[in-house]
Amino acid sequence: MKKRLFYKMVGVVGCLLFVTFTSLAIAANYSDLYPYLKKLSGWKAKAPTGASVQMPDLHLITATREYKKGKKSLTAMIMIGPQALASWLPYAEGFKLDTPNELVTTQKIKDFPVQIIYDKKNHCGGILVELSAPEDSGSRKAAAFHLSFNSMGPEEALKIAEKFDWEGMQKAVKKFVK
Repeated sequence: MKKRLFYKMVGVVGCLLFVTFTSLAIAANYSDLYPYLKKLSGWKAKAPTGASVQMPDLHLITATREYKKGKKSLTAMIMIGPQALASWLPYAEGFKLDTPNELVTTQKIKDFPVQIIYDKKNHCGGILVELSAPEDSGSRKAAAFHLSFNSMGPEEALKIAEKFDWEGMQKAVKKFVK
């Protein structure tokens, strides 16, 4: 019994070391996205963080930054890989769902497909900007900018989202989605 537990522990430690060193070997990728997670005037921003996971035929990259202003909070994230595609709900441009509890819209802003999801009761939601369409680069290499928000309405959150350089992000992610 003790021997089996020892081998399980060695296996777990080995896996953790493999993941750690693999991440260190490819960690430079996500830091290239940090400049696009800018400081916002009047908001306290944490340092950006990121992650990169690489497997055969699959590369996942995220760069994230959190912001706080009183009771309001934001999390900005650039996602590259299948998670960006999975975040996009399959609604056509111009879709609108408005209920007493939620609001979901899709629209084009600055030539980018934008999806807004808002929880009316909890005053929170998310704005998703498609940076690289799956048909352009394949679903495994889709890219998106996501801004989650708390304690504010979707109009205010969209104004903040538009302060980020979507065009610059789109150009930056192109080297990842080839």
